[in-house]
Amino acid sequence: MLKVCIEATNVNRKFIDITTTGTEEKEYNPDSEYYKEVPESKVYRYRKWTLENKIHVVVRSEIDAYVKEGETEKFTKIAALNEFDSTLDWKTNYETNRGALISAEFRNNSSKMARWLCQAQLADCENFKLGFVTKPSSKDSKFQVLTVEPMTTAGLSSMTGYRLRDNWSIIKTIVEILGKQDDGIFAFVKMPYKQTLRIYKVPSKEDLEGDS
Repeated sequence: MLKVCIEATNVNRKFIDITTTGTEEKEYNPDSEYYKEVPESKVYRYRKWTLENKIHVVVRSEIDAYVKEGETEKFTKIAALNEFDSTLDWKTNYETNRGALISAEFRNNSSKMARWLCQAQLADCENFKLGFVTKPSSKDSKFQVLTVEPMTTAGLSSMTGYRLRDNWSIIKTIVEILGKQDDGIFAFVKMPYKQTLRIYKVPSKEDLEGDS
């Protein structure tokens, strides 16, 4: 499983590299103290939201690229799904059964799709370019880009049923729980195969010394 995760991460990084061009580079806030943190071909954007009960949330979002449409420039999220089960044979089925194949991939990668859409909406990326990357054979270590689906973030959110406001509800609940606790460091553990999140407080040095 770890090997598959590493493979998917590397595919996404490479996909961004080959689908963007550096001929029209943009610089955003180069004088910012955070500018040097930004990896190549990335832009960090800091945005603020105010939730109920005057809860202020500041998020560092990430932008992969921009697309020029006439005189306007629209931020774009770029991501790729990679074929790992060769029995589905994307190369054969994509053209003839495109809708079913895309729906199956969205369903099988719902968590990944939700993360990408959350990132896109937090960064206010209007456009979304989704790649489908396949292998010539199951034993091959190389990948090929089968197709790139240009979409709007709003359209893709509608197709997958993703809603950003659900995330804000979760954040609000977590903030309210932690707001009742003393200052400290907390660890979040998602229970496997369950919609349960456990929160543990990490003992401080003083707590450990007191128990000894």
